[in-house]
Amino acid sequence: MILQDVRNIWNYLKDKNFDKTYVMWRSLWTWPASYFAKSFKTDKLLLVSAYDELYKVAYKKYPIFPIKYLFTQNYKSISYLNNFKNNFLLIHWKIELIIIFLNLKKLKGRL
Repeated sequence: MILQDVRNIWNYLKDKNFDKTYVMWRSLWTWPASYFAKSFKTDKLLLVSAYDELYKVAYKKYPIFPIKYLFTQNYKSISYLNNFKNNFLLIHWKIELIIIFLNLKKLKGRL
């Protein structure tokens, strides 16, 4: 459902004839932004407080629950960013309350 919304955004934008497409998002929404950047013409990508896999973020917050098995999708930003050919920037917001810096380091290390 979320990815369909991302496709709807692209369908709206492609008719506007913009010269360039820049994508920026933060925290939990960096996963759909990564999907957008990989799937559609994107010139630059800025991700603030990004993560590699969302279940790992949830596990850090709630280690007593079997988080990995509760997710119907894994929401892997890494799977969309691995072959992204254009410029992108990863930034971590110092007062981020959900995504810890370690998640960003893991993402950066796998790219």
